[in-house]
Amino acid sequence: MSTPRKYPQELRDRAQRLVVEARNEEPGLSLNAAVVRIGKRVGVNADTLRGWCKQAAIDDGRAAGTTSSDSVQLRDPEREVRELKRANEILLLLSLTTDIAHPPHDGRCDRRSATKQRHATAGPRCGATYCGNTRASYR
Repeated sequence: MSTPRKYPQELRDRAQRLVVEARNEEPGLSLNAAVVRIGKRVGVNADTLRGWCKQAAIDDGRAAGTTSSDSVQLRDPEREVRELKRANEILLLLSLTTDIAHPPHDGRCDRRSATKQRHATAGPRCGATYCGNTRASYR
């Protein structure tokens, strides 16, 4: 969910239109000078207005760059990949906690002497041929 915009779309459009008109009236006027002048008049930070004007030029094809629609098309798959990675992390953590609750036989019961005797009284069977415990002693 996106955050609410600070400036309404009508104000953005009006400010951009005023910058274009100012530059058309005075051909030598730079973009920077126009946005400073218009920004003060409409109550918008000059850098913000400059960014709007540059993005509008890209969207109209007057300047090179990534258009707004292309940007949205690029963001959607990236967002989906992030969500899938997060889901995989959750599933991995879930599987790890399940493995800890029921650990597999790891060969710690392979020592037949005192270990076998210790495991014989410890609980359910671990599945090893000569082990008397289903779970090895984990310290």
